[in-house]
Amino acid sequence: KLNIEFLKKNYKEVEKPEGAISIKNDVGMAPAFFINGIAAFPGVPKELYNMFPKFLKYYTESYCENVDPIYIKDIVVSGIPESILEEKIKVFFTEPNIEYEFLVKDYGIIVRMQTLESFKNTVEKIKEKIYNSIGKYIVTEDEEKIEEKVCNLLKSKNYTLAVAESCTGGMLASTIVGLSGVSEIFIEGLVTYSNESKINRLNVDKNIIERYGAVSKEVAEAMVFGLKAKVAISTTGIAGPNGGTLEKPVGLVYVGLKVKDKIKSFKFNFTGDRERIRRKAVLHSLFELYKMLEEDE
Repeated sequence: KLNIEFLKKNYKEVEKPEGAISIKNDVGMAPAFFINGIAAFPGVPKELYNMFPKFLKYYTESYCENVDPIYIKDIVVSGIPESILEEKIKVFFTEPNIEYEFLVKDYGIIVRMQTLESFKNTVEKIKEKIYNSIGKYIVTEDEEKIEEKVCNLLKSKNYTLAVAESCTGGMLASTIVGLSGVSEIFIEGLVTYSNESKINRLNVDKNIIERYGAVSKEVAEAMVFGLKAKVAISTTGIAGPNGGTLEKPVGLVYVGLKVKDKIKSFKFNFTGDRERIRRKAVLHSLFELYKMLEEDE
């Protein structure tokens, strides 16, 4: 009886207009459908994500056989304000067959060029000009992740990596171990959240903490010095929403980096909520490490 009642109440979820093409829903009940140039999808995000790629595949195979495909080139930039970025590269955006836009993300700014496949070579020439102008700020292209670039470079140099985290609380280590094959280079990740942990696990001098505070370049550098891998990253900061002061506001993060015997630190003032600040700290630390590794000989 219960099963019959359930089916009757949900008939409407599987109804579609006569003659419509159904798109299978693998994670829910209601299918998407397509009819007379109109596509309709359930609003549940996971169901939309499941069906939309199937619809695109069906549509392109059925209706786009002789159409010039769309070509998109994304260049991910970090460490430069959007206004300055625009001033430096807008002179290259003169080709009428290409659409240009800036997309601001937590990890930086996406410079997107969208056109048709037949104009791909033109986009590549513009990309080369952008590299010549702001190459030191470019993080990745398209779907490539900065953690992949870092780990591939570490493998090529046969370097090991360890991380010590305070404000990022394991997010950096999690980002790194999300990559397949990272066990070749990743030794350990420590969450040294308290002052005591920094002192006991990383041998940070308590006098340094007392003098400069846990959120400082001195402590960030001492944290990486306490890691035994050839390459190391540390993070210490104030992710908020509480804990900030006028001198050290919410969003202040110090990143320590070590490549062999060379140690550097970087100061950032991030904006956003707690999660965004932590995520920005992770991505910017990896970006700065990548640049440092490129300079390493």
